[in-house]
Amino acid sequence: MRRPALALLAILAATLVLAAPAPAADPSFTPPDWQRRPTAEMLRAVWPTEAWKRGRGGKAIISCKVSIQGTLFDCKVDEEEPKGSGFGVAALSMTPQLLMKPARKDGKPVVSDVRIPLNFIMPGGPAAGGNSSFGTRPVAPVAQAWPQAPSYQDVVAAYPEKARAAKVGGVATLQCDVRDEEFRRCQVIREEPKGMGFAAAARSLVGKFRTQPTGADGKPVNATIQIPFAFSPEMLDAARPPVIGKPTWAKLPTAETLRAAFPAESAGGTVRVRLACKVEQGGSVSGCQVAGEEPAGRGYGAAALKIASEFKLDTWTVEGFPTVGGTVNIPVRFELGPPKPAATPAPSPAAPK
Repeated sequence: MRRPALALLAILAATLVLAAPAPAADPSFTPPDWQRRPTAEMLRAVWPTEAWKRGRGGKAIISCKVSIQGTLFDCKVDEEEPKGSGFGVAALSMTPQLLMKPARKDGKPVVSDVRIPLNFIMPGGPAAGGNSSFGTRPVAPVAQAWPQAPSYQDVVAAYPEKARAAKVGGVATLQCDVRDEEFRRCQVIREEPKGMGFAAAARSLVGKFRTQPTGADGKPVNATIQIPFAFSPEMLDAARPPVIGKPTWAKLPTAETLRAAFPAESAGGTVRVRLACKVEQGGSVSGCQVAGEEPAGRGYGAAALKIASEFKLDTWTVEGFPTVGGTVNIPVRFELGPPKPAATPAPSPAAPK
């Protein structure tokens, strides 16, 4: 028996939720738009297994950020119907295959927010066959401190020659099985633009990933992952600092470690230190230097350097950029005296000198 045709109700136009007030009234702002929309085939590939077997559909609304390359990241489920049916997770798992034209401000691409409603509509009764993979294997997060991941230098070396000559950027997404510390059975699920060699470049890089031999439960890692690869023409300029996207924390120093590094003073006050560090394999940092210190001249920068080993970053970003080999700014903040230590804010790529 063949599967029934899938009717994809209008993938409603993305509803923008931008931080700036009334962006539509700003003539210098152009909102993001679809470059590659969700398709019926994409929906079928991620349809929750039990719902597919029973011939049931559902709905989900997800919120994402759109990068300046047009990829979606920091996605979350806003609504799901029926609740607990898996359609929200299914929608999230599809986002690496989607691509948008980034929003523009004064003619330059900028990061923006978008809400995407998706309708999973299946006419007829239960389907024969159905989705045999989604929902049966855990999905590994792409942004994590992989023990080994492609470095910035690896990505530059793999930049396709045709795209390099034309100074064209692009993206590719592979879906792979994670097993025995390696990525296996990788399939290309997206390549934009086509014919420039970005999928082949992604395949050449995927072998540089290594995962943990066991998960948090002590069992061998056996998961599926959709991993994006982004190639920016800015990478081709050797004079520019590494383009590493938006790094996130995998590990932070504890409150006890911060208290030991910055002893309480009766006068109180706030300590702010900014460290510039290189990201190593595994997400650790090295070669840290004090890039900012407030108040200055009281040894707080030196104290922050002593706890630099307590910081660890994800080695691959949700945008598809490496962090290994790049330089990041690590902001450290501590309240002296009675106030409790505040959470350290997110790291950022080091600003060009």
